[in-house]
Amino acid sequence: MAEVDEMNRCDELDILQRKVSACLDVDRHAEARELLRRAFEIDPDDPGTLALAIRFERRVENTERALEVGRRALAVAPHDYETRFLFALTLKDAGRYPEAERLLLQLIRDFPDDPDLIAYYGLLMFYALHVEKAEALGREALRLDAENTIGQLVANLSALSRGDANAASAALARALDDDPDSEVLLNQIGLVLVEQGRYAEALDVFQRLLRTSPNDEDYVDLVIRLRAMSHPLTWISRTAQRVGMVGMFAVYVACIVSIHQLNEHGYTRAAMWTAIAWILIVVWSWTGIQVMQRWVRARGVR
Repeated sequence: MAEVDEMNRCDELDILQRKVSACLDVDRHAEARELLRRAFEIDPDDPGTLALAIRFERRVENTERALEVGRRALAVAPHDYETRFLFALTLKDAGRYPEAERLLLQLIRDFPDDPDLIAYYGLLMFYALHVEKAEALGREALRLDAENTIGQLVANLSALSRGDANAASAALARALDDDPDSEVLLNQIGLVLVEQGRYAEALDVFQRLLRTSPNDEDYVDLVIRLRAMSHPLTWISRTAQRVGMVGMFAVYVACIVSIHQLNEHGYTRAAMWTAIAWILIVVWSWTGIQVMQRWVRARGVR
């Protein structure tokens, strides 16, 4: 009789776990929470239920709770593949990249031919902005499995970071679907593109992110600034930013010398227009981006 009861409990637990997984796949969080409660009543230390609980907490973006459940799951099943993998992803969610990397490396040592592990390791390297390493890992994941979704995402994002315009559209279009956390990832890549002065590519990234989060004022402000920065009329301002004060001073000296030489040789009108042009260039280099930002904001960005 005891064996029959145990079998019935195992069957019931298995059914509940399948239902929880199905609910998580379609974002039915309230139902998943209730099913998890019933599953824990049957066996509070079942590794499968604990792994589902980690998935649930990640889905509802409760990272601290996911870490807590993950530590408990590792204590119960320290060698379980899914538990270790989910805990590594949770560490990534928490921004604890070195710890996530150590855990993923341990998993890769145990399962060296697993393309999912290698692809997610590559994705983690993108979060840490180790782009070359991420690209190499993405290639290795696709060598093991040419259809690996995360490996393809890493490859596309690598192309985007290199400025490959043909691959950029595919990377951006698929990223938000392939990885639920890729908004953070794309935000980081967009900021890197800004730092590199690749404003048009950064604008494409943040415009897509704005469509995903239309009420995010940070994205609104970034899109306005990037539209201004990438506009042809602001090339003087962008050039002034690149060359800095020293470069602008050198141009100023060259302009003064040119005006003096023109006056010396009797080209008074040319000297006058050169001086006017220089004044306009200086004024626009200081104010051009701000003026364009006001113009873009007045037109609207959504």
